[in-house]
Amino acid sequence: MAGLWLSIGAQSFGGGAATSYLIQQTFVDRLRLVDPVDFARMNAMVQLAPGMNLLALTTLLGWRFHRLAGVLVSLFGLLLPSVSISLLMSAAYLSVRDLPVTQDALRGVLPVMAGVSVVTMFRSTWPIVVERRRDGVLGPTLCALIVLGGMALAWLREDIPVFVLYLASGALLAGWVFGVERGPRWTG
Repeated sequence: MAGLWLSIGAQSFGGGAATSYLIQQTFVDRLRLVDPVDFARMNAMVQLAPGMNLLALTTLLGWRFHRLAGVLVSLFGLLLPSVSISLLMSAAYLSVRDLPVTQDALRGVLPVMAGVSVVTMFRSTWPIVVERRRDGVLGPTLCALIVLGGMALAWLREDIPVFVLYLASGALLAGWVFGVERGPRWTG
């Protein structure tokens, strides 16, 4: 468990969607320790709690496998490398922050992180959509909410690429429409 979390922490310093993606990839896709629907529910549950959602998800996964010892090992494993790398990068950034190439690179980060966020959101919600599709109304309703949410985000923050938000909602709708005939499945 310590090795898993140290690996995730070393690859995902800074947190955010990339860390969530690596946690899901490790526990759901690669090791199959957590069912995709269970992971989606855990991820949804930690969104309700105030504070840092990734730390809550890490705590929940640690508790699930090894109770208090799992919580401590998981948090330590996630935070030690990521905090260390973040501190080193912050110190290095001070010497290059005013260079034009650095400013250009920072402008390119937003679209990339928006894309990672959309993929992570899709991967986190898709198992529940597949599971609940038999109710018949959830897929279109969820798509409509995503489109409306994308429109609201585009109206409030013009720096988020709108096409990414619409692409995600269109993909979700297409998956729901074409998946109804074949029945629910999860390929991970």
